[in-house]
Amino acid sequence: MSKVRKRASRNSGANSPLLLGLGDSVVWGQGLLKQDKFCYMVADRWKLQVQNRAHSGATVLYGSGPDDPITDPAYLSSVDPVSGVESATGEVPRSKPTILEQAASFDGNPDSVSIILVDGGINDVSINNIVNPLYPIEALDQSIEQHCHREMTTLLKYVVARFPHPACKVVVTGYFPILSNDSSIEMIPLLLMALRLPPLPIASWRKGNSPIELALEFWHKSDRVLAQSVQEVKDPRVMFVRSGFAEQNALFAPDPLLREPSFDLLHHPEYPVDDNVYDARGVECQNYPQDPEGCLLCPMASLGHPTEGGAKKYAKAILAKL
Repeated sequence: MSKVRKRASRNSGANSPLLLGLGDSVVWGQGLLKQDKFCYMVADRWKLQVQNRAHSGATVLYGSGPDDPITDPAYLSSVDPVSGVESATGEVPRSKPTILEQAASFDGNPDSVSIILVDGGINDVSINNIVNPLYPIEALDQSIEQHCHREMTTLLKYVVARFPHPACKVVVTGYFPILSNDSSIEMIPLLLMALRLPPLPIASWRKGNSPIELALEFWHKSDRVLAQSVQEVKDPRVMFVRSGFAEQNALFAPDPLLREPSFDLLHHPEYPVDDNVYDARGVECQNYPQDPEGCLLCPMASLGHPTEGGAKKYAKAILAKL
């Protein structure tokens, strides 16, 4: 275990207007440099400071895994005083702190928070289910309903109570098509291999339960129920924003806005991905424990996440709503 790094007090500038990031790797900005994350793009436009407590692998209400200093939210927003680079510990996949815990552990003045960006549910549902042709689409629907609707509603009710200032805006962001009808179907078995899933031959995929159909079902249904959760909270400060992605922006599609593999998965199962945080994430993967599933995926955790262009699309959608 590496030594705990020194960092600035969490309460420094506690009353400065803030944008607070709560959620999973999408709000965190997996694989992106600080200036390329949509949290910071939105904050720059609104002239806000940022506390980004989101992190890779975060679940909505219930977490598991090792009780380790990395679960302290203080790591997630820390910035190296010499380089000015945001800590890469948020790149390490793990369920804790959950998104609820991220909100509960905020130690500043709640009235200083002007904008909250929040997402959640995809890790509870699991990417390994969303693209697995052996996972029944009926089970996927039930999981989306549980995590992206019922649990998200509980989370949002807590967030609006925790941050009651009438001017605080809470933006719930939707997800994107991981795969779509525009994706090159020949590449999908390689994606399954990368996720340690059985690369079943395309001919064996059951109609109505292919990786493409599962991915589209998650995208569309999660958007619907996340928007429903926003309505059920009945607070005018809370709004839902779709990612702005289209099917052509999915993995292996003509205009991908998601991080694709940089090597041939068939010959390089332990492949790197082409992102600017790859080396820093590799160090953190070695230094800190992850949830069991995350141990295998940590070095390539940016696979399937928004690229710099994808983050800009998110920022554009959020700013248009604000």
